[in-house]
Amino acid sequence: MHDHTNGRVAWAMRASFPIIAAALAACSDDTPTQPKANLPATGPAKPSAVIHIIPEGTTFPTKIAFATGNPAGKEAMVKLYDKDGNQITSFLAFGSYADFSAGVDAAVGDVNGDGWPDIIAGEGATPPGTPSSKISIWDGKTGTWLQTITPFAGTFTNGVRVAAGDLDGDGKEEILACTGPGGGGNHVLALRLGSSTPVTGTEYFARGAADYRPLLTKLRQDNPEGLLYIATAIDSAIFARQLREVGWKVPVFTRSDIASPEFLRAIQDDLSLAEGWTDGTLWAPDVDAAFVKRYEEKWSSSAVTHGALGYHAVKGVLAPAIARAAADGGGKVTRQGLRDALAKIEVQTPIGAIKFDEHNQAYPNLFIVQIQGGKTKVLREMAVVKGAP
Repeated sequence: MHDHTNGRVAWAMRASFPIIAAALAACSDDTPTQPKANLPATGPAKPSAVIHIIPEGTTFPTKIAFATGNPAGKEAMVKLYDKDGNQITSFLAFGSYADFSAGVDAAVGDVNGDGWPDIIAGEGATPPGTPSSKISIWDGKTGTWLQTITPFAGTFTNGVRVAAGDLDGDGKEEILACTGPGGGGNHVLALRLGSSTPVTGTEYFARGAADYRPLLTKLRQDNPEGLLYIATAIDSAIFARQLREVGWKVPVFTRSDIASPEFLRAIQDDLSLAEGWTDGTLWAPDVDAAFVKRYEEKWSSSAVTHGALGYHAVKGVLAPAIARAAADGGGKVTRQGLRDALAKIEVQTPIGAIKFDEHNQAYPNLFIVQIQGGKTKVLREMAVVKGAP
């Protein structure tokens, strides 16, 4: 669910990690959700002005339950729906020439704390040389524009995916911004309404980088409150050592498979290097003890994250689907029969319930783990719900 072609270091302000990690999993789905909705026969009004979605001085007749965007190649049209699937209205979120074929990502979340879900739109990818990809937010009660934010570097035009979640429990949801499909990996920033500087610095590095110390020294000068680091387990071991070498003590949050035994093996001479590091992962040994035991007995080595996920994909999902396809096909399994069986499959696995939606996406659980005393400890198991803010 994430890309390790490049790594990323982001210095984030105070933000709890579970919702950020859940948003990372959603970043890999390029398909805008298009629910079955009850559309008016003539279609709702489509105002093109982005300051007021509805006439100034009025309010929406009901709270917005969800919003949908458009894929690349189409205009930046956002559609708003109530809880019953009735379309309330639609509007052009971005109006430049490039936006008429850029598409748009959309989400809702109560970012101003008034009890009404607000509207968040992430601009689609535009050609190089156009202004940096941006996010705009509108009040979910009055439809009035609240803010436009440029979350990534000034030359970034690969688009922004958006979500929302209350990271600090203050009753106001933060805005989550993921890099778009061409962004060099799945990365997420947390932003607050009214703030356009959610991070003190962002740096990229090539996979397998040997020396992070210049990067660490540079960004340490900004005195950030925390570190969000995304890379492979092995790269993370190098990073942990060099973080110690530069003498920097900072809370570290990762999407780097630090729950996988390969990470702990790489720092086994000094496990305190990663003490207190927190990770969001789809698998951890503690939640799959039976598989770990069988694996170790057979192979005399420790199971790793990607191997365990592959095992459950084949054993827990594909095998039952093949059996179902064979039963439905009179003993014969065809490609279409297997597709149909996968669409109907609903199984329980150690990583959660697996059921595919209309976009062939499944939503396994997310585990928040932390390194404590040289061991991984599962802090929380979270069900990932489609469409959750």
